[in-house]
Amino acid sequence: MKALTRPAAVAAVLILAACVGDAPPPSPGASDSPAEEATTTITAATSAPATTITAATSAPAATTGVPPATAWIDQEDETPDPSPPRMKFTAASAGGYHSCGILTDGTITCWGNNGSGQANAPTGQFTAVTAGGGHSCGIRTDGTITCWGDRDDGRAAAPAGQFTAAAAGEYHSCGIRTNETITCWGNNYYGQADAPTGKYTAVTAGRVHSCGIRTNNTITCWGGSRATDAPTGQFTAVTAGESHSCGIRTDGTITCWGNNYYGEANAPIGQFIAVTAGGEDSLISGHSCGIRTNNTITCWGTPYWGQANAPTGKYTAAAAGLLPSCGIRTNNTITCWGTNEYGVTDAPTGKYTAAAAGLLPSC
Repeated sequence: MKALTRPAAVAAVLILAACVGDAPPPSPGASDSPAEEATTTITAATSAPATTITAATSAPAATTGVPPATAWIDQEDETPDPSPPRMKFTAASAGGYHSCGILTDGTITCWGNNGSGQANAPTGQFTAVTAGGGHSCGIRTDGTITCWGDRDDGRAAAPAGQFTAAAAGEYHSCGIRTNETITCWGNNYYGQADAPTGKYTAVTAGRVHSCGIRTNNTITCWGGSRATDAPTGQFTAVTAGESHSCGIRTDGTITCWGNNYYGEANAPIGQFIAVTAGGEDSLISGHSCGIRTNNTITCWGTPYWGQANAPTGKYTAAAAGLLPSCGIRTNNTITCWGTNEYGVTDAPTGKYTAAAAGLLPSC
């Protein structure tokens, strides 16, 4: 994929900052210890997909199998990106440089980069789909998970059993079993696949960390990111970005934690029904978005590419990626905003019930 053009002034300021988040996990078998995080403090104002894409979608989607937005994927394949299909979907998810959607007949269609086979969706009917970094996973109607694409570190080697939710991160994946326990698989260098014991109602997978909401409504996070220090209290939704996370408390207010280089963790006051944490680019931005109780979208963080400049109107779901953001309007159509590099804001026509944004694609 071609590189985005960045003004020299912006690059210069951020090169001096040095704090760019967590280092990516090493290849399997690497013996080096995790890279130490820089301690230089910066206050470059910016904002921001889910992820997301996760994840997603609005955070509540984590309980239905569509993860919050995540924007931490860096796939280098140059495979041509076909245009997204013009069909009707009931769910959609975007990963590295590919996207997938569930058609109204329950089958999955994927489009975009296919260098690792991540767009080769299997046949059959599914109730949920999630696109990660070079791999994708879906929950079949019998509750089993099937993954396809990049199999490095076992990220696409879904375990047997029945699941009610799934979330694909960059290097790992997680799912909630029917007994409400979490199982994760894939790269575990930072402990992001070491799900703690207990019962959960939601799960979200970030770059090198994961979070879940326990049945007592408290949040537990694990892994190596700065976003694992979950606050105390009770929550109804959680979303993991690249190096920050956000959650909605039972009173409807949003609390975010982790990296805040661009203001992506400075949640605005007010009550919200959904939240999505986007990615953080060391040379560009970081942002988050939330849907207020009046169904309008508010984003915070860096609007450098316009990804935090949410359009007016009423929405039922939102997804914050690295550069673009997307939302599902109350008429079930999708609107995306931000940079349109590679056509990432050209969402396919049709009606949707869920959305997730990744690094560059959105849907």
